[in-house]
Amino acid sequence: MKEVAMSLFAAALCAVAAIRASAGEVLYNGIVLPEAWPPRYDRTPNEPMPVPYLANPPGVIPIDVGRQLFVDDFLVQETTLTRTFHRVEYCKQNPVVRPDQPWENKGRGWFAAPFSGGVWFDPQDKLFKMWYCGGYLATVCYATSADGITWEKPKLDLHPGTNTLFEPGLEPSKLRHDTTLVWLDQEAKNPQERFKYFATEAAEKGWRLTVRVSADGLR
Repeated sequence: MKEVAMSLFAAALCAVAAIRASAGEVLYNGIVLPEAWPPRYDRTPNEPMPVPYLANPPGVIPIDVGRQLFVDDFLVQETTLTRTFHRVEYCKQNPVVRPDQPWENKGRGWFAAPFSGGVWFDPQDKLFKMWYCGGYLATVCYATSADGITWEKPKLDLHPGTNTLFEPGLEPSKLRHDTTLVWLDQEAKNPQERFKYFATEAAEKGWRLTVRVSADGLR
């Protein structure tokens, strides 16, 4: 039995080695990436993109790593359940965020939406937190919610009487662009860097990418 097990193990290693030689990297879940990764396809934008691991799935897919969502046939080998699709219904409160404050009428006019800003659930405070564009391409504002539907715009001390964090779009040297993002990094080792801010800003010569860190997502 021991010799058979060793032979099977050796065969498996040889198979993996052969796969590595003929294709790209083998991921922890057995998915084999194409030799050229990311792949480039000669197709029109309206055509669906080929998915290599769906066309050539691994023989065995381990499901004991991380969380799995059993909704498609890639992970489900057999089932007696019937898959049913339901039409999405809009929340009756839509839009859940509206430009209803005077400082949200800056830049090019009234605007209040997470325009790349970021919406995350913070498990520490048990709150949904939103960074959104207040005033079209003008400011970055902050809002919180207990359920993700009803949002509050707290008055902050950064710009007294408002929920504005900063106003890059109102400074001549900076322009709030649609790549502004606040990211909640739940794996940050330094608590002072739980939140990351990424933005495209105008510089003296052209554009620059800016990264900032924050403990609370506000400062």
